[in-house]
Amino acid sequence: MLKINEVYKREKTHPEKIIQFGEGNFLRGFVDVLIDEANEKGVLDASVVVVQPRSDSKVDLFDSQDCLYTLLTRGINDGETVDEDRVITCISRCISPYRNYMEFLDLAKNEELNLIISNTTESGIVYNGNDEPVDMPPSTFPAKLTALLYARFKAVLGDASRGFLILPTELIEQNGDKLKEIVFAYAKKWELREEFIPWVEKSCCFANTLVDRIVAGYPREETLTLEQRLGYEDRLLDVCEPFLQFFIQCDESFRDRIPFENLGFDVQFVDDLTPYRLRKLRLLNGAHTASVLSAFLEGKETVSEMMSDENYPVFLEKLLSEEIVPFIDMDKQGLQEFAFAVLNRFKNPFIKHRLFDISLNSVSKFRVRNLTSLVEYYKANGVAPTCLCYSLAALIRFYKGEWREGKLIGTIGQTEYEIRDSLEILVDITKAYESDDVIREILSNTSLWGIDLTQIYGMYEKVAFYYDDIMEFGVAHALEHITKGE
Repeated sequence: MLKINEVYKREKTHPEKIIQFGEGNFLRGFVDVLIDEANEKGVLDASVVVVQPRSDSKVDLFDSQDCLYTLLTRGINDGETVDEDRVITCISRCISPYRNYMEFLDLAKNEELNLIISNTTESGIVYNGNDEPVDMPPSTFPAKLTALLYARFKAVLGDASRGFLILPTELIEQNGDKLKEIVFAYAKKWELREEFIPWVEKSCCFANTLVDRIVAGYPREETLTLEQRLGYEDRLLDVCEPFLQFFIQCDESFRDRIPFENLGFDVQFVDDLTPYRLRKLRLLNGAHTASVLSAFLEGKETVSEMMSDENYPVFLEKLLSEEIVPFIDMDKQGLQEFAFAVLNRFKNPFIKHRLFDISLNSVSKFRVRNLTSLVEYYKANGVAPTCLCYSLAALIRFYKGEWREGKLIGTIGQTEYEIRDSLEILVDITKAYESDDVIREILSNTSLWGIDLTQIYGMYEKVAFYYDDIMEFGVAHALEHITKGE
């Protein structure tokens, strides 16, 4: 079969104006389609240079397809089935700083480049004191960004009109502020010229953002069928849902660099991201974290498969309506509408959102996404919430494993899986399993949760009950205690 670039050719070449740190499924299914749409409608004239943030380079794959790929948008929108394909053409090239660091730094010399977008996962915006300015490249994304900004500062001789709008889309609170803070920390540690930080302050804008779209990535099971439908081979094929929300908090003087507001997508400039972030974190992300490990242990593979089981829609509706929504200080009707949309998005039969993929870093995800709901419920009711206790029991069962060649391997039935989290968390969990009371050891570990969860009335008893039930009779039996009111 012919490759995508042997069938499809770009109709127009746009000047390189955007640097994108990250080549993964999310950015290609989220921001690149916005750029492509803006180019098509004539409100933007820009192509994207992708920078590979990690050493496991996909440069050759991008090169082999002339940086073209297909985005499939699949799902239900306003009651109508959506199943559309679009060839994304906005990426001009892909660079690996690990292969050619000077090619990366040379981007600073192109004064048309004025926008930087990133998605390096929640753990990407970090500081590493071992990074040095002589490293080629330094290890972290913020260090690479610092090096690039400093190269730009020198290339433009400190011209304040030649800075960047920087749009991090990593799912951490105040992502732009955090990224800026780390960039300044590197600048000070590396003893860069004293004029550099004032130049960044004046000429660059680190926007805070909130993004929401399920991007399932490469559809492995359907590859042959889809390629026959499309008429070409595409190893960068990406699948997303119709739903898209993009909230941006940035200085007004930079907004014209991202004319995404009138493209038919929900893109908004806002003064405060807090309520939107809280809603998404606790309803959408919290519902994912509270359910996917249970479903995985039951042998299910995707979120849509989970939702086809009669127990999970009931469980999630109870979780959202009783344990999360009442304890968020926002308009309740709006929250209920968002919760309803979440359940419908989870049911999307076209999106193969793998439970195992979502399982990454589940302990830290539970702490960030679900712990506040748990504590707020307890404060209001004087007892631990049932659904969240069940989800913790499933999490503890999921993390039960044995070390093999430096990896913690779990087993459910005949299936083995890697338990993926920070080494510190995995070691803590493993030590807890050596105890006579694993539940108490894990719940009381303040390094995992920030608080001693055994101090919450009913927490230990509920989690231990569901854990024992899962171990003896399986997930379905334990879940039915909740969904059937037993």
